[in-house]
Amino acid sequence: MRKRLLSTLLLILLLAPTLLNHYSLIALSMSKPVGNIVNEINLGEGEPTSILYDPKNGYTYVGFAALYYSESGIYVIANYTEVSKIPTLPPPRIMCYNPQNGDVYADLGSSISVIDGTTIVSNITLNGSISTMLYDRLNGILYVYQAPWVIAVEGNYNILTPGIMYAINVSNNTVIGYVIVGKVNSQHMLLDPSNGYIYVSLINGSIIVITPNLKIVGTINVNISVIYSMLYDPVNGYIYI
Repeated sequence: MRKRLLSTLLLILLLAPTLLNHYSLIALSMSKPVGNIVNEINLGEGEPTSILYDPKNGYTYVGFAALYYSESGIYVIANYTEVSKIPTLPPPRIMCYNPQNGDVYADLGSSISVIDGTTIVSNITLNGSISTMLYDRLNGILYVYQAPWVIAVEGNYNILTPGIMYAINVSNNTVIGYVIVGKVNSQHMLLDPSNGYIYVSLINGSIIVITPNLKIVGTINVNISVIYSMLYDPVNGYIYI
């Protein structure tokens, strides 16, 4: 029976390339001695774009932009060995996991590939570039933020489409609703499991609070120019940015 790698190991990407621009997946021990390198998987020439672990099948998924772009895709790793490579263009910058059915959702620019094991079983097409995704384990909905993009130029000003957050029913992979957030991009979404609210960080330094049924209930302005990440603490209920 395949071991669950992350029960004893932490998998990370080595972000410093070798002289030949080869990147490797590094396995670090989480038991004593902590941080000891126990294995290394060479991914080849190019650079990693995302990484995700599936605890149900023990696979690690690594989005990879190859030196020859047409060879880019998602490496599937198990027991320190490449078991499959899923061709995707572009390589995913964002992946998220559905713990209820084991599916992996991979951002492919303006669409999402649904992966079961080593196979793409469905594709969800949107109208623009995806900047972040969040799977809500409380209601089984996949939330996707579509970034604004330039549709016209008037003088010195760009005319933008609005940023839109979509709700996707993962039982049939269809869009069931959306909310217009504004002409600002988002890089991160976070679920507060205590109330079901979704916190959407915007690159203007604000956070939009949205209910599971896509109602905007508030805006939090913080003294930060760009919010790069957020973390929920289940012990005290605080959100850290």
